[in-house]
Amino acid sequence: MDSQDSIADGAKTHNDIVVIGAGIIGLACALSLSRQGWRVLVLDKQEPGMGASYGNAGHMATEQVFPIADASILMRLPKMLMDPMGPLRLDWRHFPKALPWFTQLLWNLRPTPYQASVAGIRSLNEASLSAWRRLLGSVNGSHLLKKDGSFLIYEDARSQETIEALKSRMDAQQVAAECWQGGAVREIAPQLSKQIKGGLFFPETAHVVDPWEVIDVLAKAARANGVRFQQDEVLTGKVDDQGVSLRMANSSPIQADKVLVACGAHSAPLTTALTGTRVPLDTERGYHLMLPHEKERLPVAITSLA
Repeated sequence: MDSQDSIADGAKTHNDIVVIGAGIIGLACALSLSRQGWRVLVLDKQEPGMGASYGNAGHMATEQVFPIADASILMRLPKMLMDPMGPLRLDWRHFPKALPWFTQLLWNLRPTPYQASVAGIRSLNEASLSAWRRLLGSVNGSHLLKKDGSFLIYEDARSQETIEALKSRMDAQQVAAECWQGGAVREIAPQLSKQIKGGLFFPETAHVVDPWEVIDVLAKAARANGVRFQQDEVLTGKVDDQGVSLRMANSSPIQADKVLVACGAHSAPLTTALTGTRVPLDTERGYHLMLPHEKERLPVAITSLA
């Protein structure tokens, strides 16, 4: 189906729900909604899955129950901002716009909201693998999900204390984690350097063998179930007496009873336009390198402790 066909189809078909964003979240939601009987249209300026859902490691990180930012980041913040290759980069021209986000971040580092965030993430993670099994099983994609665990490894012996402290925090949250020595890690992944001193093994994590294949099977299943796709950019939207009206970059406005916003880092402006609520959402650095001939190089997801 090309974009012109879908535009013409969308113009004459009533949309119960429009999903904005054809990434992994948007596709999964569109498929589920169509199975419930809703007439669904998916909008995205790119082909399905060509955003962040394409460039990622495919790791089902159920072990990561702690927010990325905690109180310890305040001590490391100056060094991180000075490192041009570090995980945190701030264009100072963007700082005024990002200030509300930073303010909310600091406010949520207080003990009570921080623990509430941990509880919320843990609750979602505990249900995620079984949900993915059901979803992929329903589209003949069970083979794409592998539950083989994952490692957080370290090379510097001084990092052992950090690993042991993290193990204690994981135990407190009832997240399965095991301390392994370097030799045991290399028995599982002999490709790793002998400099590896050890690490944490998380047995309850999983990975998908190819994120693009997951996108592909979900998109095909959604189309087969009646979900329509239109490749175009949503500029803005508003709620009116007819439901929701979306202004498009290259086609006529689109009307729907309901809208589901699932366009990741680009969701905040649309959410504000449609609801009047400002969501404290900002972007983080993203990068990936695809190695098409290295699919079997490592048997499980492996992260190195910096």
